[in-house]
Amino acid sequence: MPTLRYTTEQLIREVRNRAVIPDTNAQGWTDEDIILYMDTELLTELVPQVAKLQEEFMVVTEILDLSLGDEFIPVPTRAVGNSLRDLLIIRGNARSSLPRIAREDLPSFQPTRGGSTEIRGYYLEHSRIRIFPQVGVAGSAAQLEVSYRFRPSQLTLADSSDSFYRLVTARDLSLNTVTVSGGTPPPFPLNTDVDVHGKESGAEIKVWDNEITLIVGNTLTLADPIDGSDTREGRRTIEVGDYVCTAETAAIPMLPRDVHQILAQSAICALTESIDDQEKLQMHTSRLNRMMKLMEYTLGKRVLGRPKKILNAGAVIWRQGNVQRRSL
Repeated sequence: MPTLRYTTEQLIREVRNRAVIPDTNAQGWTDEDIILYMDTELLTELVPQVAKLQEEFMVVTEILDLSLGDEFIPVPTRAVGNSLRDLLIIRGNARSSLPRIAREDLPSFQPTRGGSTEIRGYYLEHSRIRIFPQVGVAGSAAQLEVSYRFRPSQLTLADSSDSFYRLVTARDLSLNTVTVSGGTPPPFPLNTDVDVHGKESGAEIKVWDNEITLIVGNTLTLADPIDGSDTREGRRTIEVGDYVCTAETAAIPMLPRDVHQILAQSAICALTESIDDQEKLQMHTSRLNRMMKLMEYTLGKRVLGRPKKILNAGAVIWRQGNVQRRSL
């Protein structure tokens, strides 16, 4: 029996079977309608609940090169809530925390004549990170290490009207190509962006917004590296069995597999509410509440046998083994 991975098609069957929804296009019960319910519940209910646990689910890290004159760095467009997990500055082999500065305190951080012009911190302006002072004033090459919660992509079917997914059946890391399952040619249009995510729990994102530059048969040539060498958008090596999807879509919900049935149950509640069946809504909501509560025990503490150590991160220097950290 194949491993249950909860692809979009499997989740739709789960919702239909559990809610006793007929396989019909009438009354707003098409596959596309059910996907809309699941996407809404995924982003408005499940993502906040999982993020609340503070156990680093959905977190990814990008390393961004800083160029002369850089001052405004866009917050990654896939960040949940346009928010950052943390921000580090890299100078050579050294990593340091970059403090967030309140706008009211900017005069205190203004470089004085003849004083140090090192980058001292950052503050946020709408959807941009503003580093202070700008690169060039600092006079030294540096990179930013940006961590953030990656927003789970919307679910898609293998063959939908405007988005698609296919399995990777072969890859060539040197040629930057992936061969995908299905008919020839694949449904992906030339010069469009695709995402690639893993097949296991959490559907780990490996490549995103990677443009298709050539299609030969079932083989796609991608613009950016797929071997993990591109810290900007190729941080994980693509493997056989991964899913290639239209950009910002996914074949599997990008949350731990333990949450997938909760997503189906949440969609069932939304569907039942839409048809105003109060008796069934109460029954399904009661079950959803139990599942949400139990989720805290399943995902709430990822390392049971090793409690977190309390560290004085605000000190000028602290050591743990051979690791040394200096505050700016």
